[in-house]
Amino acid sequence: MNASIGWDDPVRAGEQLALTDTVVFTPATGWNVESGFRVVDEQVRFGGATIAGDGVTVEVYPDSFDGTADQLLDQVEKVTSRTADPSFRVDGSRSTLTTTTGQTGIVQPYSSLSNDGLVAAFVLDGTGIEITAYGPPTQMTAAAQTIRDMIASIQTIDGNNA
Repeated sequence: MNASIGWDDPVRAGEQLALTDTVVFTPATGWNVESGFRVVDEQVRFGGATIAGDGVTVEVYPDSFDGTADQLLDQVEKVTSRTADPSFRVDGSRSTLTTTTGQTGIVQPYSSLSNDGLVAAFVLDGTGIEITAYGPPTQMTAAAQTIRDMIASIQTIDGNNA
């Protein structure tokens, strides 16, 4: 029975996912929503989101945070560096990434034997946003611009419009 029910939940063009009542992002068209809530009229649900496509998974988690994007990334790295994978290592220097609405965050690549990835951090009006993208190296390379575009789509909205 379970095998006969598809799990696909593809994103349609222009759809947004609600991270908080005032922060949204736009996943790539055709990627699958594994968790998260679409922005709809009178939206009342929001939270983290996981989407997958092209062999890559992108996870986006909001939480209250009073520091800078750099400080949030420091905190995220402390947690991720304690992974059970001994081959995990931060693999490159940090760089800035600016959203389409002008918010600046920090992004840094990482690698392990099983996956390559990146972690990014933004702080928008007291909300820290952690973004992790990971997958096999070839797929990460192929999806790099799509991932950056999705990260750059993060924006604040008027809470009454969500």
